This record gives sequence, C-alpha cells and structure tokens, in this order.
Amino acid sequence: RTVQHGLPRGRALCKAGKPVVVVDVHRSATVRRVERWGGSAIILRPGTDAALLLALAREAFACGAVDRASRARDCHGLDEFEASLTAAPTLDEAAQICGIRADEARLLHDLLTNTRAWTKAGIGWSRRFQGANAMRALCSLVAVHGLEGSFHFESGDLFPEVVTSIVREDLRPADAAARVVAHVGLGRALEA
Repeated sequence: RTVQHGLPRGRALCKAGKPVVVVDVHRSATVRRVERWGGSAIILRPGTDAALLLALAREAFACGAVDRASRARDCHGLDEFEASLTAAPTLDEAAQICGIRADEARLLHDLLTNTRAWTKAGIGWSRRFQGANAMRALCSLVAVHGLEGSFHFESGDLFPEVVTSIVREDLRPADAAARVVAHVGLGRALEA
C-alpha cells in the first residue's frame, strides 16, 4: 500500500524540476508514480538498506561534508559514530551489496551533500528483521548531514484503519473541553 502523505510534495518537486529519488526494495506504487512525474528510483536488494546508509555516512565524513562544529553541538557521540564507520562498507562496496550501480550510490551522496535534501522514511522499517537498526542508520545519516529539519518519518499506518479515534478521558484536564484533534495536528494541539 502506498501512503500518500508525501506524494503531493514529491509531485511538486518533480514539477519544479528538482531531483526526486525513491529508494525502495520493490517497484511500489510510489516508485511508479514518481517515475511518471519525472523522478527516479533506486531499487535495493531487500535487507541491504543499512549497508547503503552507513556507507553514505562514511563517505560524508571522508569527503569533509560534515559540519563538525554544528554537528558536535547537536549530535551526541559524533566522534564515536565516525570511528564506528571504519567497519562500514565504502560506497562502491555498498552498491555491490545492495545490487545497485555505483553511480546510483554516488547520486544519493551528492544529493545529501550538495542540496537541502528532503528525506521521507516510510513505515516498512518496522515490518522486518533489523528494521529498527536500519532506521537508526537513516536517522544518523540525516543528523550527520544536518538535515533533521527536513526529515519526515511516515507513521500513518501504525494504527489499524478501524481505529477512527482514541478517547482518553482520564488524560484530559478537568477544566478542558473535549475536542477532536487530527492525528497529524496532535503535536500542535498539545503545545497550545
């Protein structure tokens, strides 16, 4: 199933001539749509995404793309993470592991390094063995590049469709009126 929250933005980026690259393990409906709009896809061998993500992080440090001053301020354990990447594959090795061309891995590196890349993660991570570790690798890569402000984790499918609302009277302050809040607006509602 394709979760559509990011599709309007992807379509707008394609229409504006911006590079849109979907990384997936199969030719999903999202991949087909983005390709129709002029974007592209990189299809990985299933279970290899963490290798690619760690290789991209390794390359970011190796080529000097990491703003060490701001990252040291914002990222706990930056030096330790960089040291751990000596065991990560290079971009060329990751391309072989993932079953993609080396220029595809390089394209991802260039987009992360030279643009203000918007990164969207789907929900497939939670549905497979070691998915949480791959998500940690993605979050680390995003942080290394300073792109956490443009990172979106899709969480729309974590609750069954039959759940239309969640009512927790016990959590509402006695003086607060009951109201319906859309899931995507919950954070703003709680801050108010």
